[in-house]
Amino acid sequence: MQVKGFQYEDISEKQTEFNALNQAIKSHLNISFKYTKNNTQETKFYKISPYSLLNKNGIWYLIGTENNKQKTFCFTQITDLRISQETFIPNETLLEDIRQSDTRYQINLRHRRGSRA
Repeated sequence: MQVKGFQYEDISEKQTEFNALNQAIKSHLNISFKYTKNNTQETKFYKISPYSLLNKNGIWYLIGTENNKQKTFCFTQITDLRISQETFIPNETLLEDIRQSDTRYQINLRHRRGSRA
């Protein structure tokens, strides 16, 4: 896949986590992870319901909810990813908002064949 105009971050070292997260999104499985904010040493634990992996300006983001509040996380700052067997019922309004947002570019991984993220 060729994309012009952006320099995409290299997530090849986190491909296993990326694939596991994508599967959790498709299966509506809750996840937990540690998140380190950029340019700080502050790490926080999160348990969320994942909705989508998005690529905006070459950077991968995870959109999910924590206690029914929408949150966005930079994928490369996620560590210790754990997939729960606990399922959630997706909020259809949030899913539609993500699909319709013109400020984000959603990668639909189900329709990408032979390309690497």
